[in-house]
Amino acid sequence: MTLLKAVNKVFSMYITVLDFYGGRVHQYHLKHMSSCEVNDIDSEQIEDFLTGEGHSLSNIEWMSHSDGEIITENGDI
Repeated sequence: MTLLKAVNKVFSMYITVLDFYGGRVHQYHLKHMSSCEVNDIDSEQIEDFLTGEGHSLSNIEWMSHSDGEIITENGDI
């Protein structure tokens, strides 16, 4: 891959949120980001985004990742 192609490559970033207050899982897909933009996002910016979406930081856990696949499985206890 040439440097020009690598610079112009579009990346996706996902933020998955476990909301303990609502008992739900949310996933946000942040599209059309360059590798520089993905690498420049810090935790404070993500938490500002999540607060803007209505989440209370004291009631959630979140993670950022590049794979949007959600695995749903059934199990017996």
